[in-house]
Amino acid sequence: MKTIKAFSVISVLAGAVVLLASCNKENPQQYKYEATFYVGGNVAKDAAYIYKDNELLYRLDDNSTLSGLAVMEDGIYSCGEFWNLDDKGKLHLSAPVIWKDGERLDVDFGGTTGSLQNMVKSGKDWLCCGTITGDDGKNYGIIIENGKVVFRSGDPVSFDYMCLGASGDYYVLVTDLGSVELWRIDAETKQLVSSETIASQEGYDAWFGICMYVGLRDIAVGMWKMNLLDGTYRSYIWLSGSKGLVDLQENSSVESLCFFNGYCLAGGSVYTEWNESGSPTSSKAVQWIVNDRTTAMQDFSIGCIGKSQLNLLMNYDDRFLFQGVRHDGGFQICQDGALLEEIKTPKGFNANAWEVTVEKVPVQ
Repeated sequence: MKTIKAFSVISVLAGAVVLLASCNKENPQQYKYEATFYVGGNVAKDAAYIYKDNELLYRLDDNSTLSGLAVMEDGIYSCGEFWNLDDKGKLHLSAPVIWKDGERLDVDFGGTTGSLQNMVKSGKDWLCCGTITGDDGKNYGIIIENGKVVFRSGDPVSFDYMCLGASGDYYVLVTDLGSVELWRIDAETKQLVSSETIASQEGYDAWFGICMYVGLRDIAVGMWKMNLLDGTYRSYIWLSGSKGLVDLQENSSVESLCFFNGYCLAGGSVYTEWNESGSPTSSKAVQWIVNDRTTAMQDFSIGCIGKSQLNLLMNYDDRFLFQGVRHDGGFQICQDGALLEEIKTPKGFNANAWEVTVEKVPVQ
């Protein structure tokens, strides 16, 4: 558990404890904020892991990938995929999986192959989206609520990411034949309300939805535009309304988004070195601050070992801004750009999801 500060301006400052005085002048009480971080991820060809601050809580199944995490009153839920091995011991088909407190749950996904993406919370309910392979061999998007499939797409598409709107409705990033769509699904009726194509494939340039953030008024979507011939790509952010696409830069990889203090923030990395075949071999973690169609970039690779990437961002209750940076030496948790905690993880650990709980604690 770490002491954090209330702050609402984007900066890079050293952390400090903020004491809050109560309204009772006769008996003033001071408080501080304590945060606990839960971080989930995986090591390729090894297993998925969940940490509570610097403590390893669970080592999940071998050959599994964790992509979503939700800390609930009755336990810690996570989701992802489990990779089956072929007769030569190589990773083969993936199966969707949900864990509770480190143990796999028995869930009928409507298919045996596929994968699940991020998790979200709505009151006492948890949800996740994903893609399942149907009996016809085609992929269909699904939404799971508390372990039950509550929505399945009528047409073959992939569900890449989901968020909850202020109304409680579900917003889902959908990939359909190289194009990216934004779907809105009614939380009560579980019916599709609207769909909007935000990026369409052009020739050999295909689009892939990577991340999304739904604010009170605006929506931001992070996407990769990939050339299917040579595999090169660059990152873009789509903003709702008339703002349209924001081109980050060449050799960029967007991984996470949030709104904070009136700005759109994007986390990811920029590639800095390549091998002879043109594949990137080194990267540094960065944060982009997006203002309309302009961006400013901040370097988050300081103190990192080897390759680094800011792949997790969190706006907690419009009061705290957290950044998660993975690198070859571990996982850094920052608050408003200042290092808060370093989690020692296995080599090659890829942090894919996190959750935080914040308590207001009286100062003795």
